[in-house]
Amino acid sequence: MKYRWLGVISILILVEAGFFYLRHSEIIQLSRSVDALTSDPAFEHTVRAVLERDQVSRRMLERIADVAGRRQDHELQLTALDRIVQRAPDDREAQLRRADTLRTMGRLHEAELVYKTLAGDSTGVQP
Repeated sequence: MKYRWLGVISILILVEAGFFYLRHSEIIQLSRSVDALTSDPAFEHTVRAVLERDQVSRRMLERIADVAGRRQDHELQLTALDRIVQRAPDDREAQLRRADTLRTMGRLHEAELVYKTLAGDSTGVQP
């Protein structure tokens, strides 16, 4: 009887683990090392699937931004940074990373506006 329950519990654990993997496979794939993700040809597809979700953790958005920056995929990097800034508009570091990405992309006017806002906030004077 005891072994039957252990068998049932083991099967339930395996089913739950399989369901979890199917539901979160993209996030699990993005949990690999940065070097592995940088060279992964499916990175963009995986990231787009993750970014379609309403709820993505800040940690995952940071990872996406970091790896996209290494891959020089600035559109994906900006998308991840935009999501971070939407959640935490007072995060100066995220704002600065966003401005740097905009500058790298050649969107100088937008970057300048962010830099001026950040400079104004640090001095207490609004632009």
